[in-house]
Amino acid sequence: MLQRVLSTAIFGEGLEVPSVFASLTPGHILVLAIKNDAAQNLSKESRRLLYRLGVLSVGTLDKREYLAWVGIIGGPAWAEARTLDAEVELGMVWASGVTLDVLVPRVLHDSSCLGERRGFRETARARFCSLYDGYGSLCSCPTPAPLVYEPPELEGNSIMDVPLLILASNRPNYLYRNLVTVLRQAGASRDRILVLVDGHYQQVTDLLNLLQVQYEVRTAWGVTVGARISDQYRYALSLVFRRFPQASKAILLEEDLICLGVWDLDTRAHHRGLFRFFFYDTEVLVIGYPFSDYSFLKPPWLSMLEVNKTEEVEKLNLMPLTHRSRFRRPALERSVPFLDVPAPVFF
Repeated sequence: MLQRVLSTAIFGEGLEVPSVFASLTPGHILVLAIKNDAAQNLSKESRRLLYRLGVLSVGTLDKREYLAWVGIIGGPAWAEARTLDAEVELGMVWASGVTLDVLVPRVLHDSSCLGERRGFRETARARFCSLYDGYGSLCSCPTPAPLVYEPPELEGNSIMDVPLLILASNRPNYLYRNLVTVLRQAGASRDRILVLVDGHYQQVTDLLNLLQVQYEVRTAWGVTVGARISDQYRYALSLVFRRFPQASKAILLEEDLICLGVWDLDTRAHHRGLFRFFFYDTEVLVIGYPFSDYSFLKPPWLSMLEVNKTEEVEKLNLMPLTHRSRFRRPALERSVPFLDVPAPVFF
């Protein structure tokens, strides 16, 4: 079973909606709830995706309105409910709650194609996929993703003795995406990967055992979040060189692969593209250029990555400023192919 909370009220968080739905297993029951300010920044692409799934009223859902939906991935919709409060249009109050009482026929999911695959690891895969969801091709029939990757050799490899330490917590779907992305890279080696898990989470350890990736479980200490993070990083650096005593350097990653270390404290996304964090006791403001409305503050002498080809510039000018493709860097994306997840297709 997969449980996910997507804070689409925060600008940009809705970009994850397509990849989450693409990872779900067809035939499974989906219980969906949209509440509070989630509809405020829910993109048109996400609304169209949900409509194709069978959520009929998502196209007109406004902020602070509630919606509940129950259906089958790739199958029928069983029930849908939505609040319509006139006062909500003024933006001053919250909508009333939604109560949905649904009886769904109990049908055993057919996972026989995974069970028919021979071998101890395939048996472990079938058991894993019967317990958990959200792993996309890992549990897809009849051609699931491989459990062992054999990437090509890296020409002029200078990191053969450099271990990779991944810091993880209770986000197994992110961790799987991270591991698959790393294991597919040229010169990658599973023997040089070590995962440090902050706390014991059964799904995380089951995933690592399935992929046969070495790991260690430890609960970080500290009163504050910052103290816990510092404690875990300090232990991680000590751990990686104990496990790999011949290494003179190491690579550290967090499980989500795209963590910037910047917290957007504007939870309502009113200051689009403005981020704030603290470096020691100094408050630092980061402006996403040219995405942010504050891009005009960029000093004229500061150079940025540019698109030089005329046809590329003309193509970009046809896109709105909120379109993600305006800021994609293909040269970088080629190194993380698993992050480019296509939108799901529902029949």
